[in-house]
Amino acid sequence: MLSKYDEFLCHQTTNYLNEVNTSERNWTEKVWGAASNHDGSIMLDWGFGKYINRNVMDAFGIVVINGKQYNVRASRELQPDVDEITVGPLSYEILEPLYKIRVVLDENDQGISFDIVFDGTFPISEEPHSFQKKKGVVVSDARRFYQYGTVSGTVTVEGKTYVVKSEEWSAARDRSWGIRPIVGLPPKGSGWCMAEGLDDQGMEPPPSNLLSVVIEFAGAQFKDYALHYWQVKTEDGHVLQTMGSHISYRYGHPNCGDPRKEVSISSVDHSTEFDPDTGRPTSARATIEASDGRKMTMDFKLQSFCFAGAGGYFGYKNWNHGKWMGANVVEGEVLDLTDADDMAGLLNRYDDYACEVTCDGEIGHGLYNITTAAKIEIPQ
Repeated sequence: MLSKYDEFLCHQTTNYLNEVNTSERNWTEKVWGAASNHDGSIMLDWGFGKYINRNVMDAFGIVVINGKQYNVRASRELQPDVDEITVGPLSYEILEPLYKIRVVLDENDQGISFDIVFDGTFPISEEPHSFQKKKGVVVSDARRFYQYGTVSGTVTVEGKTYVVKSEEWSAARDRSWGIRPIVGLPPKGSGWCMAEGLDDQGMEPPPSNLLSVVIEFAGAQFKDYALHYWQVKTEDGHVLQTMGSHISYRYGHPNCGDPRKEVSISSVDHSTEFDPDTGRPTSARATIEASDGRKMTMDFKLQSFCFAGAGGYFGYKNWNHGKWMGANVVEGEVLDLTDADDMAGLLNRYDDYACEVTCDGEIGHGLYNITTAAKIEIPQ
């Protein structure tokens, strides 16, 4: 089907641009972002997903304030509006590619709305190509990039509007596309235990040698530089993988600021302290060694907390990214983050924390994410 994007001279196959060159149902295009003010009193999370071979587009918007989390989830039939990044009250607009985007959550039944513009103050950082096969079947073939910056605009909660000022807020976003294993409802027993569905008919059963892991993402931005990394560890702290780890330097727009090139991070020694009563992380420390020989120690002071799983990660209330929910569905709720009943079973499943970060005496701001919902196959 022809779309407005076919006017642009950017085709790479004979397909129209609203098609992909595979019938793989797990083909995914996603964006995600998070922002908070520097004292951590207000936090935002948002995300959009496009699943061409599932005929689905979905999105979520979250506001955390005064110990409450306001969630809005939306899903729609993708066709025929494949070239519009709009789902229910949520919309995403690319104002300037690789630099500036706008995210809007219009008024809805949950009593929140926002209209914010993300400005990239640091260059894009690219994660290495993710490609994985299991027994000859491609299970991951994806690309991802990250960017740190600021946001400006407004946030309204239950009739009260807060002005978002770029000098008082920090933000991060990522963009990914390709074949990913966590789309729709995985087969029962597949290891993504928070999102198990029915057994796939006629498929080989999942392996029995699954290992529970903790996935941690952390990043921060300072006056002149930003850094981020992913780390996958066993439950007892053994590091299995560190990826997507870079230090980038601030630029003036367009790219006329700090001339230093991005530096990769060669190793990360990360530790987290947990509250014995609530089980929530209270602080984290990372000792980082860069490829140029520098060693840096980062102390994360965790501020506001967001249960990002309420956006649909790993399944929540029968909702999962890429799952067909209906032609036009909007839902949500308000969670009391201090209430044990509201948070029962949700802790550390997919959590974002806004952070004040101290690195070698300099104070910056960033994000800490922890996920305990994943299991991987033990290498033979």
